Amino acid sequence: MRYGLSMLAMVVGAGAAYGQLHDVDVVLKVEDGRVVTGNFLPDTGEIIPWRVFSENFGSSGFPSFTADPGFDSLPGTFAANTPVGLSVRRALRVWDDGAEHFDAIPAERIEINRGGIVVLTPTADPDPGAALPTLQLGIAGSNGRIHVHPWYTLMSPAGAGVYLLELEVWAGAFEPSEPVWIVFNQNRPVDEVQRAVAWVESNLASPGCPADFNGDGVLNFFDFSMFIALYNDEDPRADLAPPFGVFNFFDVSAFISLYNQGCP
Repeated sequence: MRYGLSMLAMVVGAGAAYGQLHDVDVVLKVEDGRVVTGNFLPDTGEIIPWRVFSENFGSSGFPSFTADPGFDSLPGTFAANTPVGLSVRRALRVWDDGAEHFDAIPAERIEINRGGIVVLTPTADPDPGAALPTLQLGIAGSNGRIHVHPWYTLMSPAGAGVYLLELEVWAGAFEPSEPVWIVFNQNRPVDEVQRAVAWVESNLASPGCPADFNGDGVLNFFDFSMFIALYNDEDPRADLAPPFGVFNFFDVSAFISLYNQGCP
């Protein structure tokens, strides 16, 4: 699905309420009876659809541990006291940088802890239709907002690697979200993590639709906004045309061409 290019000129106002959101968190909304995940862009004040997140173990000073990303929403997103949680959809994967895939299930598992209640990633993918490992993150406050940070711990042997966690987020009686992926870095180079994230975005979040930069299945202003943000950061995911390693008009032109091709 592709919206008109005229949308690319639009700027979505944020409002003062967006200032309380954190750009590292999974931002939750409800659309058409389903939980939808997004990301807050502090530079523009936008919330854009987003399903691929990344974080570093040890970023808080504790080895093999992080409390990011959290899960956040604006006030009024949910009714007061709505339970919100996550379910683990698949076994943990580890990145093979040479073969460029996330096929392998490592010896490591990730423990997700919220208030002393824990869930572990399974050692194998759950059978179709089987109950998924599930953790309630909390309940929406009286103002309809939830903001929680579970603890993620990479369990022994906690080897260096780039790990992929696949989740879905649920809230009350709403339909759970589409799959959400968190790429965790354990002592690997930044460029390797960027390649892994790009692979998830291209092969899992938006297979066959390379211009769908935020992985929501729709081509619109938000994909353009994300491309520009990555381009300005000289992120390899925006390096779409030769000469590779140089960010210039040819990369922008390549993105526009992919955008105009649309999605299958």
